[in-house]
Amino acid sequence: MKIFERFGLFTAATAGAFFALVVGVRAEFLEGSDPGCFYVRSCALPRSSSDASRRAASARAEAAVYEEFLLYAAGENLKLPEELGRLRSRLAEVAARSFAAGTVVGCEVIGREFLADGRARCTVKIPKENLKRVSGLDFRNRPESLIGFCGKNPALRYEVAAILGKEKDEMLFGGRLGEVAAREKGILENVPETWFMPEGEFDAEALRTFTDADLLNLWLAAAGTAPYGAAAADEFEKRGLSRTAARLATIASPRVEGRVAGAEFLKKLAEDGRGSALARRLVAEGCAARFRVVGRPNPDFSEASAEFAKKNPDYGKMISLLEKSLRTSVSDEAFNLLGRAYEAKGDDFSAAAVYAQAATLNPKTAYARANLAGTLLKAGDAEDAEFWANAVLGDERSNSWSRERAEGVLRKIAETAAKSEKENAPAGAPAPENAGREKQISEKSAPRDEVPQKIVEA
Repeated sequence: MKIFERFGLFTAATAGAFFALVVGVRAEFLEGSDPGCFYVRSCALPRSSSDASRRAASARAEAAVYEEFLLYAAGENLKLPEELGRLRSRLAEVAARSFAAGTVVGCEVIGREFLADGRARCTVKIPKENLKRVSGLDFRNRPESLIGFCGKNPALRYEVAAILGKEKDEMLFGGRLGEVAAREKGILENVPETWFMPEGEFDAEALRTFTDADLLNLWLAAAGTAPYGAAAADEFEKRGLSRTAARLATIASPRVEGRVAGAEFLKKLAEDGRGSALARRLVAEGCAARFRVVGRPNPDFSEASAEFAKKNPDYGKMISLLEKSLRTSVSDEAFNLLGRAYEAKGDDFSAAAVYAQAATLNPKTAYARANLAGTLLKAGDAEDAEFWANAVLGDERSNSWSRERAEGVLRKIAETAAKSEKENAPAGAPAPENAGREKQISEKSAPRDEVPQKIVEA
């Protein structure tokens, strides 16, 4: 950095290279004695206590000063359409970071010091005439270019395009247009990896820390459902992206078509205080609790999966881990695994509730429907058990394990009906030829997919 001090010259390219080494450092503009100059100061933290590291930190602090000035100058020289209103200042920073270029001369380092917390601080005096040496761009008659450089921020790109009358849905939703179109019809076939939302724990204030891109991902993941979808749209409105918020608000919340799994029967059991608190809450919500997607790993779910793979799993431990994991991230697989643990512990009501939740999350999973049929039958709801067993057998995509369990459920229903009819028949009456309600079972099996490691018979 000595060469910059000696010649008072710094280029945009050099500034960018050095500024890349500065993590989380932003310079600040100060008041100074010379009205013809800017006074800019920045700090950087040494990576160790060595003299070399301290010198490097001082150099990074100086680099941050020049970088900040170049961004400021590029923003000052940028020309944007007037109709962008209050977005102009935000776009100026985005554009400056993309296009800042120029040579800064006549600079003077007027202060270098190390603060009590170890940071290196550098203050530089920069002549204001350097504003003219930094290039500026004119976007007033180049709407496509202006929209283009917002490419890494779909929400901002859509907002700018909408103001300029050139918006398209693909700018906002990218490759998820088909999914959005399905949601506009109010139908969502499948909810992917999701986050269980405990009641009263949603904090809309936390959304302020999200970037625009993360906020849009949250909205897409939440499928527009309350409270996350609505809160994300509200946050876009607060950020001045009103057109983006308005577009999101036009897309309906999803619904899952079809029968709610055993809802009425499970509600009766819940009223008797049966099962876990989680199961009772799921039943209260119609086994369709609210979810959203997160990308972070879930160590509790991973540990529960590893426990299930053991020869003699500790199902109590699995239940504890899985219920805890639901506060981080869940999927229909997580609910299926929790159902297996409840079932092994003899809590058929809780097992049925979480299997119903899994079937609601992913209506295409035969595994959840087959297990739901089995646990509903054991819990005493033969009618719903029969419905879900037939749903498994009527779907050619159902795997062989799920088909076997569904067939077992129907056999038990038929056997129970035959036994009941025999017991209730008048003395001396001949046995009926077709006792029970045996169902015709298709011999055709779907391709085998994931088979559970342990089978709990219906």
